[in-house]
Amino acid sequence: MGKGVYLTSLPPSTDDWRLIRNNWDGRRGTLLNMLYKTDYYIVFDSSDLPGVVRGSGDRNEWLVPYDIHLDEVPCEVGVRGQNIQLALQYGYL
Repeated sequence: MGKGVYLTSLPPSTDDWRLIRNNWDGRRGTLLNMLYKTDYYIVFDSSDLPGVVRGSGDRNEWLVPYDIHLDEVPCEVGVRGQNIQLALQYGYL
């Protein structure tokens, strides 16, 4: 799909393994490296992301063909699962 920011519309409550299979197709990096990439999430409204397009494959993926600046786009940042205490401890939330 090219350069840009890849997104999914799967909710943050989605099982880790389903996210890994969807987002990385289970092919890139070690399982541990992929697991830590599911610790946090950012929720956007697609109407705030001009030019967003859905991927053509069977995975749930979307592409925004530019960098997303979080201070310029309404969004919600959150922590999935057991990592909430750690995020609170370090002041991320």
